[in-house]
Amino acid sequence: MRRTLLLLLPLLLLAAYACDEQLPAEPEAQATGTSAAAPSQAMVPANTTVSVIDACYDNGGSMYAINQPGLKPECKKNHGQLTWNVQGPPGPSGPQGPQGDPGPAGAVTVLTVSEQMDLTPLWGGEKLLSCPTGYTSTSGGWLLVSPGSSDWASLYQAGSFKVLDSWKWKFKNWSTTVTFRVLLEVYCLPKAS
Repeated sequence: MRRTLLLLLPLLLLAAYACDEQLPAEPEAQATGTSAAAPSQAMVPANTTVSVIDACYDNGGSMYAINQPGLKPECKKNHGQLTWNVQGPPGPSGPQGPQGDPGPAGAVTVLTVSEQMDLTPLWGGEKLLSCPTGYTSTSGGWLLVSPGSSDWASLYQAGSFKVLDSWKWKFKNWSTTVTFRVLLEVYCLPKAS
């Protein structure tokens, strides 16, 4: 019985400790020990961080933990002591797992094609920017580069739209004195294969 108890004690104590449950800490249970049928009640209190567990046992099969917060620091006279680590050494690596499912497609880089264009006084017209071969246009935009004056209200965009693998803008400059410089950009993505 004693040999079986000594073999099972580390496993029972470790199992109760791993469950992280609060165990009874009645003074009489710790002073007299617990029966061999309920060794897990002599465990380390919950929410305690320890790396080693110390326990004591007597010839009658009783056991109790020591050297933990709120517990006695040593075994009673004529009681044996056991000590073991809470966590043992790492085990060997497991076998290779099965091949996983293919992941989603990776990120796609957007290619930007840009060009500056001067819109002279009273000019009206359109401009087309094309994506390189193998790419298709997804959207386009423009930015007024110069001048930064209040005359910008004279600049009118009549349209901006996709044409095959290109982007087209239609502008009208109603100013009689100001030339506007605009930066045109078309955003291109690789064509699906």
